[in-house]
Amino acid sequence: MLKSDGVILEYKNALGETLTYKTVMTTVQEKKEADADPEVTQNQMEIIMDQTVVKLQGTTADINMHIVGGFIERNGKIEDLPFAGQVIETTMESSGKLTKTSINTGINQPVFPKGLTRIGFSWQENRSMLIPINNQEKNINLCYNYTLSELTHERNYEVAVIDINVPEVSVDIGDNIKYSIGIQGRTLFAHRAGRMVSSHVCTDTRVNIPSAQLSLNTKVNIDTHLQHVDSPVPETPEVEEHFIIGF
Repeated sequence: MLKSDGVILEYKNALGETLTYKTVMTTVQEKKEADADPEVTQNQMEIIMDQTVVKLQGTTADINMHIVGGFIERNGKIEDLPFAGQVIETTMESSGKLTKTSINTGINQPVFPKGLTRIGFSWQENRSMLIPINNQEKNINLCYNYTLSELTHERNYEVAVIDINVPEVSVDIGDNIKYSIGIQGRTLFAHRAGRMVSSHVCTDTRVNIPSAQLSLNTKVNIDTHLQHVDSPVPETPEVEEHFIIGF
């Protein structure tokens, strides 16, 4: 193994660069009501998005996210994506932190620590999430735990594998209704090129309403993969497959 002092996790945005990603979101919901048999529904949404860097200022980049296509499948029926063509304007630090967005996209990417990061290193980030309830919103706090678990290769990139764990949080949202959420995920980040290669996030939520003898269990899987790169900057050379960095 090739010894290393660590890797630096940061986005290396280039003015005019466009990265194309495909995201597939699968939602499975199980509804249980009193003594009735569970009712299960499954939906899938596919989104193709171009992310173009339109401005750079220091470590900050303005990125336009253009939804260029996709579809929604509900109970076996294919529908057009209603928000195809929409452009979401965002501002992002090189750490991955979004400081501004024209629409709340729910983007769930890790925010990286500064400096060199070794395999096994863990860090945390606290985030708040709004839950819509009866035309109102309730704020809950989530603790995101990140761990750089290994370095490997994907699609000719040397990638840092970042595991994501959000321990389950349960809150009473009123009228004795309990809402629970937990998140698990994994991001593969090309640390030399400074871009995300793929991401998988699984969110489990449960809503229990004792007064109605009703419970809703929902699992959402979101898989995102880099499809195409159009950049004015030549690709950063990657390490050949037989070189694996370890500690």
